[in-house]
Amino acid sequence: MPVSPRLLPLISGIVTLLLGLAVAVSLLTGRGLPLGPLNDNSSGAGAGAPPASGQVDQIDGGSAIDADADYGEVPPFRFTGSDGRPVTRDDFDGEVWAVDFIFTRCPAACPVMAQSFARVQSAIQADPLLDGLTLLSISVDAEHDTPDVLDAYAQRYGADPAVWRFATGEPGQAIDFSNQTFGLLAVDNDLSDNPAPGELEFTHSDRVALIDRDGVIRGFFSAQDPAAMQQMQKLAAVLLAREAGPTSDAVGRSASATAPATEAGAP
Repeated sequence: MPVSPRLLPLISGIVTLLLGLAVAVSLLTGRGLPLGPLNDNSSGAGAGAPPASGQVDQIDGGSAIDADADYGEVPPFRFTGSDGRPVTRDDFDGEVWAVDFIFTRCPAACPVMAQSFARVQSAIQADPLLDGLTLLSISVDAEHDTPDVLDAYAQRYGADPAVWRFATGEPGQAIDFSNQTFGLLAVDNDLSDNPAPGELEFTHSDRVALIDRDGVIRGFFSAQDPAAMQQMQKLAAVLLAREAGPTSDAVGRSASATAPATEAGAP
């Protein structure tokens, strides 16, 4: 039956509303729409802007793990570890490593992110295929999160310093590193004057960046999504099987994987 022309604007409006709702739900859940990579920074020194929050380039169940996604190379950096020693780019040469950005006063996403890294640490210690994967959590709250504060936080989550390191820097340093190198949102909300109840000192992404042996950023994963973190581990295993250097394409250019069931108790 033909549709009356008078109804076409109404139908168009309904479709637009439904699409808007779908995007809003994807942003709120942090799972994102299956948009794939939104940036190609293969020729740049830094990662530029990866997919925005809610549009992260993570692998959905049943699709292939792309071990060759290229979000740029991590430039030299120097932070201070929770043991007071320098943490530099050179420390990770030839390693596969994952980094996230947190702060210890964060009551919302950060505890979930720390629990997620704690689970990855357990997987590293139990699975030979993940042996050599290193975790790094960098605080965006340099003034509060001193090495001693970070050390206590690390102990709270059972961090093994041989696997999972914590670092801090000068004020603003980690924020710039997150934004400029990884394209992951980090903002100092500057609550010195009349903060609103419940307002957080910092806003930051919940994404984990995975970096290969050559310092190339290979993917971003939501630390609050257990299935995404399982996929990060699968990609890490592929990258760990490669040798460092330009001839590293001898092993696993891609691997088929299916996302496991969501872990109990996780958001």
